[in-house]
Amino acid sequence: MEKQFEDYSRKKEAIYSDHLSENIKPIMVCVSAPEHKNFNGSHNEIFLTQKGNANYFGNPEALREAGFKNPEKDSYVISPVSNLDKFSNSFINCLGLVVAGQDKNTGENISIISHQRPDYFTRNTQLEDRKDGFVSDLKSRLGEIESLSREKTIDAVLFGGNYFEDDKLLQKEYEAGIGLISQIIEKELGFIPVVATGSKNILGDESVEYDNKNRRLYIFRKIVGDGTTKNYSPTDFSLQKEEWRGLP
Repeated sequence: MEKQFEDYSRKKEAIYSDHLSENIKPIMVCVSAPEHKNFNGSHNEIFLTQKGNANYFGNPEALREAGFKNPEKDSYVISPVSNLDKFSNSFINCLGLVVAGQDKNTGENISIISHQRPDYFTRNTQLEDRKDGFVSDLKSRLGEIESLSREKTIDAVLFGGNYFEDDKLLQKEYEAGIGLISQIIEKELGFIPVVATGSKNILGDESVEYDNKNRRLYIFRKIVGDGTTKNYSPTDFSLQKEEWRGLP
């Protein structure tokens, strides 16, 4: 059944992997249309548990009690570091991040997932405390996974967001969000993350499921196979956005 899913998806490989040991595979990303989400009943059951759910719409107090970083509703959710499979739904304008490593004691894969609304910390410069809080929380989680992981086993991918051609504010927020998160990762972990898929340019959302054991991220979105599902490096953003122009 997994082969059936891959027939409907586009498998991505990391653009850069110099930060990984030769025997460590990067996070692999498979992109598919939403109708193929239940491609494998036994696999899908993994994600029914709420323990790995970065529930952006959840109750902040309950999320914090479960170990998630979430200051308030409509902001961001960052999961604890764990060996659990992870998932999150309804990435519309929001950006997502998965960071994976290998536990230095057990050899198991460990990971975090985050779900954040870029305008929460980019739109209003008078609310610098929002940005400072997000940067602090993300740095804290990255520090945790780095301290728990074997050297040269950590990888990271970004995804999500919207870049409507007629919405300059949305474009600015997407670019600022990608830039900020990638800069934090580069500073804290020493490498530039891959943006696994380009932004959406039509109305719709994405949901994701992360298979921790196999370091594989499944992304479900409406449009698959055009220029917006190509991966890219944040350093090539100016070139990438030109490819999105004129796409439906």
